[in-house]
Amino acid sequence: MRAAVAIGVLAAAGAVSAVVVVTGPLGWGGSERPQGATSNESGATVPALADDAVRIMLDGGAERSTDTLIEVEVHAPAPADQVQIDVDPSFPEATWQPLEGDHAISVRDGGYQMVFARVRAGADGAPGPIGVAGIVVDTTWEAATASADGRPHRASWARLAAPDLLKVRIEAGRVVWNGAAPDDLVIGRPLDTAPLDDPAAFRIGPGDAPAVTAVSRVSRPNGQATFGDERTIPMIHDYYLQLDRALPLGVEMVLSFAAGVEEVAFTIDDRSTVSPAVHVNQLGFRPDDAGKVAMLSEWRGAAGGVTYADGTTFEVIDTATGATVASGITARRTGTDDEYGKGDLTGSEVHEADFSQVSAPGRYQVCFQAIGCSESFAISADSTWRRAAVAVARAAYHQRSGTALGQPYTAVARPRPFHPDDGTVFQQTTLTMIDDPTDVGRDDRFDEYPTHTTGDTRTDAWGGHFDAGDWNSRIQHLAYLGMALDLVRLYPDTFADLDLDLPESGDDIPDLIDEGLWDLDLYRRLQNDDGGVPGNVDQGRFGDDGESSWDNSIGVYVFAPDVWSTYAYAATAAQAAVVLAAYDADLGQEYADSARRAMEWAESEWAAAVVSADEDLRLEVGEQRAVAAASMLALTGDDAWNDVFGDASTIDDAPLDLLDCDGPQCSAAWIYARLDPSVARADWQANAVESIVRNADAALAGQATTAFAWVIERPDIPVVWGLGPAIPHGVGLLRAYVLTGDQRYRTAMVRAASFSLGANPLNTSFATGLGTNPARFPLIGDSIEQGLPVWPGTFQYGIHDLRVSSDDDWVDEFVLAPAGVQPDAADTPLLWSWYDLGTLPMMNEFTFSQSHAVALWTLGVLAAT
Repeated sequence: MRAAVAIGVLAAAGAVSAVVVVTGPLGWGGSERPQGATSNESGATVPALADDAVRIMLDGGAERSTDTLIEVEVHAPAPADQVQIDVDPSFPEATWQPLEGDHAISVRDGGYQMVFARVRAGADGAPGPIGVAGIVVDTTWEAATASADGRPHRASWARLAAPDLLKVRIEAGRVVWNGAAPDDLVIGRPLDTAPLDDPAAFRIGPGDAPAVTAVSRVSRPNGQATFGDERTIPMIHDYYLQLDRALPLGVEMVLSFAAGVEEVAFTIDDRSTVSPAVHVNQLGFRPDDAGKVAMLSEWRGAAGGVTYADGTTFEVIDTATGATVASGITARRTGTDDEYGKGDLTGSEVHEADFSQVSAPGRYQVCFQAIGCSESFAISADSTWRRAAVAVARAAYHQRSGTALGQPYTAVARPRPFHPDDGTVFQQTTLTMIDDPTDVGRDDRFDEYPTHTTGDTRTDAWGGHFDAGDWNSRIQHLAYLGMALDLVRLYPDTFADLDLDLPESGDDIPDLIDEGLWDLDLYRRLQNDDGGVPGNVDQGRFGDDGESSWDNSIGVYVFAPDVWSTYAYAATAAQAAVVLAAYDADLGQEYADSARRAMEWAESEWAAAVVSADEDLRLEVGEQRAVAAASMLALTGDDAWNDVFGDASTIDDAPLDLLDCDGPQCSAAWIYARLDPSVARADWQANAVESIVRNADAALAGQATTAFAWVIERPDIPVVWGLGPAIPHGVGLLRAYVLTGDQRYRTAMVRAASFSLGANPLNTSFATGLGTNPARFPLIGDSIEQGLPVWPGTFQYGIHDLRVSSDDDWVDEFVLAPAGVQPDAADTPLLWSWYDLGTLPMMNEFTFSQSHAVALWTLGVLAAT
């Protein structure tokens, strides 16, 4: 039964209503959406609502639903008589239906979801503007909050991890970020775990049911509330109950607890009941994907991994009909082998079920006899990788600085932050991004800013995209636009007309590019008359408790131009000019002229100063110079840029040994490899292709050592700060795929991205709002402090090796250990080492270039191929 009631505590100040509208007239001859809007002229407020608008209400205005079927009520002015409803603003799978009557949508993903609707008049009418509403989908909310007001705890579920191993989950409370005072709220109370650590605390009935002979527990935090210096951390407690024999199937069983937890009735059907030991990509796959796999594996904390028989039989079940569409035998991937040379990172053996032969569109589960099934997933061309890529692009819109968020583009209402018209003062400094040659691109230099100001201010330093907990806009964020330009250029049929429901939607430029131009335009405004470009607009400190991006007292500082940043700008401006020639020639020419001026300034600075600088700086600047030279060669065809490229890169001598493939060396090789042969030098171009292929082959070899088929770009360093598999790394794999057409690289990326979207030991999608069990508590200051909903599509840093980060001792001392994490974080296998807290930056932070740009490319290529 769906719970469609509003939760009273969520109606406090700052909460976002689920009732939203689209501003502006419907314009039945075609969309009359605002064009090219960049900021809200009314100041630091959210956009006003129009009277003649499409109105949407979800589940009668509820803040959340415990069911995945959401009622949708749509109101629109005449002459509208038809409507489409989807979780994707481009409506790829939505059908037109009568406006009048009851509507509902099945939302399979968890977390905050946005539902879009558009209307038209008559079967031949043009679609009108888009309306959007939001609601939280949380299927275990009622169990997690059952202990509020002194009531007993309630188990969320009891499921089999093996025929004789029952896993029981008890969620002790929920954090609600509601923007009220106190800033955070916990519903529910802690569980006294001590009585339940005894096998005698559990009894299974009725009759002669299996007995519990041993118990082990894994306890993990689930969100964090902070009241001044006091932290409250709700916990998820997973109890593994070892039984003296296999549990009967198809029979209702009752599990009783010693104290403090209500008894729970459950029935296991191994052809439908989800098993926590079966791991799969929770979004699903394209019909023609190779690499469709599920994993069978479970780790019980101190009790260790579960052993399964080699060659275990599995079936693929059509959830609509219950029919078996495929079956097979699992293959043992690894046991305690050395993954990426880093030891046993899984803690248990892993068995793989490959069902790549299943290609018919539909919804499926992978099931194991006497155990149970995976979460259900789709096989679809539009609602899997494409859905994920759209969500990432939409998440990028929500990271914009310098503009308000609101209708008709999002259900998230946020006033305009960091804009001069609202009183933000941008102070010019003499600092640059290359002041520290050992850490080029460094920001957060808070103590230095006030002592290096020039006395000048800038009124054009608004815009760009935020990172997670930071409210700065860095030159590195141009990486997102670079990925977007590549996708549109390579796959125009997929991305050129993709409607992301942005303020710019409907102009001549693809929406994917429009989003990235929000960064490029910031730096074009900041470009000096001589061509130099600065590399950062940075806040003077991190936000304090209660502060938001739009309401704070933080100073903002603009860096001075430097050669590294200017090369980075010139490269992206040149790439934009090439692609935009087909969509907006005048704008493309503006970027071309700007790129030329930037390159002239940077080349002059390189010749005058940097060539005699520190070796670290020469290396960093030289790599960026190679990217810029290749980009200018693509733009102009001028052979002189070949000479610059040859001077900046060693690719003229031999293929490169690339350290990673979203770095500048790889980007330079990638751009040069795709040049028109008439302007490239053939041996250099061959070396560029070989460089990327070698990198991809190394990634394949590394993936082969892993139990869960994940990929990392930098196997030579620890898995920390977003370098692990939570983000769908594999830029180099898919660049090699584009260059060679070798399907091995694409298949490897299917498997790697599946890990990020749920096919991992934690059964977690590390992207907010994507998958049955997504990350819910990212480090987004405006959500933590002001209750903004956590929009879908943001990949968090995720898995982080606490054992090798000496500066993270405070995690164990002040957060994880006091919360009751079990086992100790230092004793947890790496692939289990992630905690959904929101205030652990090494796990729950993200950066625009490292997270959004990488995910956009990898998911975008999978969506289009």
